Amino acid sequence: MKNLLKMVIVLVVSCGLAGCFQVDQVVTLSPNGSGTLEETFMISRKIAESMAALTGGMGEQPGAEGADKAPKKEQSFFKDDEIRKRAENFGTDVRFVKMERLSNKQFEGYKALYSFKNINTLRLDQSNPGMPGQAGQAGEATPKGTAFIFTPGKTATLVVKQHKKANTEGDAPGVVSPVKETSAEELAMVRQMFDGLRVSTTLIIKGKILDSNATHRSGSTITMAEVDFGKILDKPDVLAKMAAVQPGDQAAAMEMIKNLPGMKVDMNDELRVSFR
Repeated sequence: MKNLLKMVIVLVVSCGLAGCFQVDQVVTLSPNGSGTLEETFMISRKIAESMAALTGGMGEQPGAEGADKAPKKEQSFFKDDEIRKRAENFGTDVRFVKMERLSNKQFEGYKALYSFKNINTLRLDQSNPGMPGQAGQAGEATPKGTAFIFTPGKTATLVVKQHKKANTEGDAPGVVSPVKETSAEELAMVRQMFDGLRVSTTLIIKGKILDSNATHRSGSTITMAEVDFGKILDKPDVLAKMAAVQPGDQAAAMEMIKNLPGMKVDMNDELRVSFR
């Protein structure tokens, strides 16, 4: 679970959208191992309109020669069939249930509900949230992301594990790179890139929790990860200290974010829950 912070950063870089999107995933688990995954995905309207225009989703449709140009019907950046196919990204047992469109002055997106009969087949990969048009990842030989290990019984148990990718890049173990002091201009650039970015993963247990080592828990609701860069950016002094942490020094980074507003990450390598 401790490498979720790194995965969130990878998510931002890989999508190239910085603070232009918000992703909230809520897993609800029943004592028999079945449950649902609710995903809310919002993207900046400006970015959505620009990308839709580039892909032919918006704009004008030319008519016959000499005729007036007819406006082309505006289409959403998120396609229905692609949202349904998102189920493939989450596991072989995951099925699409329903969805609804969401929009406000700044963002547009959707809220989709998926179901599963066995949470052991569910995978969540925050380093690749599955932007519209991306292929599903079900059946990959190498598991990655968040895996769930459920054991049924009079007292059911759930173990949440984070598969870590091998470190194939960067400095060799034991090599420490020099840290450059972060300038005001660099911090301003970070603020511009990340302001508005929010990512969260929540686990809701339908039953009575008997025991759990969860770092962030309120009743039957467990926050596995929650990153709100809008709140983090309100603490520029802390942001500067975070930027100065040595690459690969995960312990220092995790210690720094323990009490950082806008940042919640479960501190366990394995999150465990016993419930009935």
